[in-house]
Amino acid sequence: MHISKKQQSIIRLVLGAASLVVLVIFELFNITNLFVVLPVFAVGFISVGLDIVKEGVEQIVKGDFIGENLLMSIAVISAVIIGEYTESIAVLVFYTLGEMLEDAAKDKSRRSVENLMSLTSDTAVVMRNNTAQTVESSTVAVGETIIIDPFVKVPLDCVITNGEGEADLSKLTGESLPKTLRPGDKLLSGSINGGTRLVATVTSDYDNSTASIISKLIQSAAERKTPRERFIRRFSKIYTPVVVAAAVLLAAVPPIFGQNFVEYFKRALVFLVASCPCALVISVPLAYVCAIAAASKRGVLIKGTSYLETLAAVDSLYVDKTGTLTQGKFEITKVEPHNITRERLLEICAVCESGSHHPIASAFTPYNTKGETAAEITEQAGYGISAKYKNNGVLIGSRELLEKNRISIPKLEISSTAVLVAINGEYAGFIEFSDIPKPDSAAATAELMRLRIEVIMLTGDSDAAAQNAAKQLNIANYKSRMMPGDKLETVEKAIKDGKTVAFAGDGVNDAPVLKLSSVGIAMGKGTDAAIEAADVVAMNNCISDIVTARRISKKAVGISTFNLIVILIVKAAVLISGALGLAGMWVAVFADVGVLIITVLNALRCLRIKR
Repeated sequence: MHISKKQQSIIRLVLGAASLVVLVIFELFNITNLFVVLPVFAVGFISVGLDIVKEGVEQIVKGDFIGENLLMSIAVISAVIIGEYTESIAVLVFYTLGEMLEDAAKDKSRRSVENLMSLTSDTAVVMRNNTAQTVESSTVAVGETIIIDPFVKVPLDCVITNGEGEADLSKLTGESLPKTLRPGDKLLSGSINGGTRLVATVTSDYDNSTASIISKLIQSAAERKTPRERFIRRFSKIYTPVVVAAAVLLAAVPPIFGQNFVEYFKRALVFLVASCPCALVISVPLAYVCAIAAASKRGVLIKGTSYLETLAAVDSLYVDKTGTLTQGKFEITKVEPHNITRERLLEICAVCESGSHHPIASAFTPYNTKGETAAEITEQAGYGISAKYKNNGVLIGSRELLEKNRISIPKLEISSTAVLVAINGEYAGFIEFSDIPKPDSAAATAELMRLRIEVIMLTGDSDAAAQNAAKQLNIANYKSRMMPGDKLETVEKAIKDGKTVAFAGDGVNDAPVLKLSSVGIAMGKGTDAAIEAADVVAMNNCISDIVTARRISKKAVGISTFNLIVILIVKAAVLISGALGLAGMWVAVFADVGVLIITVLNALRCLRIKR
């Protein structure tokens, strides 16, 4: 019968604990005969002490003279030398228990992260030469046709061409309800297909598919340490040798002045056991890793633990409007032609806008009935586009665009988002649009303000359009007619004023300000440039993800702060008490292992943080 490593560890711990119980009984009944005590001690030491001493010796060989196992080995061997057999086994048993609990906690957080990283599928069924072939997902090219069988993981980002059904996106977004699928719908890699077979066209290769990107982000997240984590590691390197030196002095100096050597040697052992920094080193990083795993389960990808502390400190959120607060799906609501028919104006605009990536461009698609394209299309960020259509020079965009080109514009009454049109240097009319807020935006912005985060909307739209959107979303502060450079300057000024600034956006032109801000937040359906530049990705594509990120980060920082305070207070109290002879080895064991158990269990609470 094969016994696993974990089972072996449990058996050794049980034997060690049994030996400890027997030794305690011996002490209670004053049994001191070494022929009786030593065999029981030997069972306990072999069970839980040999590996610790072995690793302590290996640390010496490697030149690490302040490792935890070495400290424990010195304390245990020294206790045996002065005849404190029960205390030495107690140290070993509780230290081993603490190590097992620490490993279990790490395993739990690791499994949570690995579960999130198991989004990718190594194989895909692709149609080649009219035959379905199972190949490695990394070999499938954009544009190829794949078949997604029922209840399997979607291997690559794709668009459905045949079949209807549902997909489980819970691992990607945390959304428990399945998404209904029809031909033309996008399907993200990492989601689970429902009970029907689907045929789809690949839109992203393996490395650039959603599942691969998420896995890479999660994998690298824990490598980016917070200032607090870096401080603890530096502090531990100084703290441990200092307390070891103090223990040596405590054992050596008082006897020089006539004090009892054995008494102060015992105090030094208490000091040594209590000084172990394992709880300090593990509890804070563990809390942050668990928080990142909890956020990922809810569709919020935090690219590093360093951003958790920044998120918790954010006091101002600057947020883009179109595609972030609103759906970014525009509908034409009003057409006012000038010296041209309505149909002709819409046709020209539709053809010219077919080469634009701006959200407004999609509103014109139904009017490009012939599928034509314009020439010399030039997009001017924040202003509009210029193009050539059948030898006609066309400008479509803001008032400023036309004025820059010296187009005479009549007095207009425009109440919402609109573009003005000029053809061959003459004003040709304007077109108004409406952009619907996302269902959660109003409630999320209200919740952010309740959490004492000032929300400021930034948009390139007109004053009227910005005012209308701000009113719908109950946002008091907003700035309109913002060029990409204006957004950058606004956020830069806020940072210089001492604010901790988050910026949320989704477009290519948001990438610079996402990089500049204290923490950049990109919408999950935003551009690749925005997602790459951001520190946090809201996979649910909504502002409520920022509320989730804020709550999780505050909770994680609170838990890690509590752990630090408890560890430092208990350690300091026991170190001082041990030096004064007021605390024995059992108290030292609690200061080391007991505090480790408490803080590790507390850190694991971060895995259960809800929205």
